[in-house]
Amino acid sequence: MSASKSFPGELLFSEEDYSKFCKWQHRQGHSIVQGHIMHALDYYAFMEHLNGKECIKEVDPVHEVCGMKVATACGHAIHPLDGMTEGYCPVCEMRIYLTYLNAIVDAWEECGGPWKTGTLEDKKECHAFRGGWHMARLELEQMMACHVESADEEVEWERKHSDLALHAQDTNSASKAVRLAQEGCKYPAKLATPGTYPYHLRRENAQAKKKVSFSPDTNFRPRRQKSLYSRRSEYYEAGPHSCEPPEAVVDTSGCTQPLWNLRQMKVLTTTSQEEFDYWNDHSRRVPAGKEIAAFHPLWKDIRKFFASCIVRRDAEVRKGFEKMCEEADQMVLLIKNGAVEDVFLISSPHAEEEDSQETERVLRGGGWTSLKDCL
Repeated sequence: MSASKSFPGELLFSEEDYSKFCKWQHRQGHSIVQGHIMHALDYYAFMEHLNGKECIKEVDPVHEVCGMKVATACGHAIHPLDGMTEGYCPVCEMRIYLTYLNAIVDAWEECGGPWKTGTLEDKKECHAFRGGWHMARLELEQMMACHVESADEEVEWERKHSDLALHAQDTNSASKAVRLAQEGCKYPAKLATPGTYPYHLRRENAQAKKKVSFSPDTNFRPRRQKSLYSRRSEYYEAGPHSCEPPEAVVDTSGCTQPLWNLRQMKVLTTTSQEEFDYWNDHSRRVPAGKEIAAFHPLWKDIRKFFASCIVRRDAEVRKGFEKMCEEADQMVLLIKNGAVEDVFLISSPHAEEEDSQETERVLRGGGWTSLKDCL
């Protein structure tokens, strides 16, 4: 897959905690996407459950602290301009996303980090971590973009209401959330020590001159009129690098639909409940399937099984299922008496070939650095 939409929980938790995570997800009604962390709030909710805490605190929404409104989920005072009292304050919200991102960074570092070289399995693991880190970074950026806009509005509001500005600055405002994200987000980099010169910067005495040259027989005259490039023209002639004709193109118009994605997955079947449960808890140990779901003898039963599961779920679970269908490439079936008893989906990260120059460049970087480390 080009981009990860979820992150395997077994890479982030211990074996015991991962088992608890799967059971917790099942109780929450996310059995189809079991074992994968869909977003930062999913991770935070489980960690609060693991620590014996409740995610949402019972706070009176009309209660005020020093005349300021409070967020119902955490009880912290929010900026007067912020009308969203339900949920977490901007600072707690940003801290949740940073905690998830840094948890992926710490787990990645324990496995060798992005600079680790080794076997194919090591590369697959690194690819999974890289996809999860990019996914968490994207979530953080989307959240910060909203708070950046709110922070500008807060500055304008405080300018117009100078009598309340001091009290407003003591709240957990969007401005504080933005500073927290800018200082706490870690990147794979290494700070330059005094006396060293960054390898990616060109020295003053290195005045490389680039030149462009053409062979003497190069023909700069136009080959044909621009109007003849129109594929609808009756005079159009396809060149050697033109696109394939329509009849040679595979129809992928339904690739965004869950059913279309299910048809493309590999299928692995078992009749043992014990084996099915073991694979469900250890998805990275599942052997590769050999048959495409669309051509499987039980395809009609598989389709009915998923349809019946989705009908009974709410909109949030259906959205999570659609994301999992985009990410997964294999399904495991539990067969009882010739019928589909249970199913779960997994995604197998494919190792990508790393460019040798990029690997050398990253190896010279080393470590993780945030803005807070630079200040």
